[in-house]
Order: sequence, then C-alpha cells, then structure tokens
Amino acid sequence: MANFCFVDRNGGPVSVKFTATNGLRAHVRCGLFDLSTNQPTPIPNDNHDGPTGAGGEITFILNTPVSQFQGKGFAWRNEACLQISGTEKASFKVEFFQDGTKLEIKGQSTYTGKYTSCPDGTTQQKGQYEFAFTNLQINELWTLL
Repeated sequence: MANFCFVDRNGGPVSVKFTATNGLRAHVRCGLFDLSTNQPTPIPNDNHDGPTGAGGEITFILNTPVSQFQGKGFAWRNEACLQISGTEKASFKVEFFQDGTKLEIKGQSTYTGKYTSCPDGTTQQKGQYEFAFTNLQINELWTLL
C-alpha cells in the first residue's frame, strides 16, 4: 500500500521535514518524480540531499508549484547510524507542510528500527520510501535517487 500526502492544490509551496531522533546521524536523499509516463522521471530542480545535522532535522522546500502535483510522487531514502554508544533503536520521521500547516498523511511516516553505531562516521542505508500526491500506486521510486 502506498503512502499518500494530501495537499491544497491552490496553496503555497510544500516543504518536507525529516527528523532523526535518539542520537541518529542521518543523510537524506529525496526528490519529486513525474509518474505520468511508464518510466518515473525526476523533476529538474526538485532533487535534494543533505544531513540532518546536529539538531537532528533538515527541511527541503519543493520547487514545483503545487498546482502541478497531479501525477507526481515523492521518494526518499536515508543513510544513518547511531552516535550514542549503547543505543540500538532510533526513529526517523518525515512530515510535509504547506502554508505553515502540517499536511495529512495516509500511511507510515515514522520509521523506527535498529541502527549500527558510527564512531567512525560510517552510515548504512536504512530505508527507502515513497509518497504519492495523487491516488496513484508507486513502487520503488527511491531506486532512481
């Protein structure tokens, strides 16, 4: 089952916030894709990547106007490791915002799991996930990142 995010097609830009908890060090790669063809295509200027940083958060603003979201999907993947010794589990969360309001999501948006420690800064790929902005089923978009 796909994850869905409901947007106001007449509203302002959508931002995506990623949060890593419990000492999780993470790097996120994400992007918006055109799903209107047989082969999903990355949207130019809407592929992003970066670390969650010391505060455990990173936010990206999607450049594509919301009025053009029909037939688009959003995919992301993260690489992460634990910086706190003795900790095994942590969570990684994705949230969408528009005009200062958190958007409704159907499906999973928080991912809790076991991570390896990273005293040397080495991360491991932990997750790859998709969200649709329409009622289209999307599978494995993250492989295009």
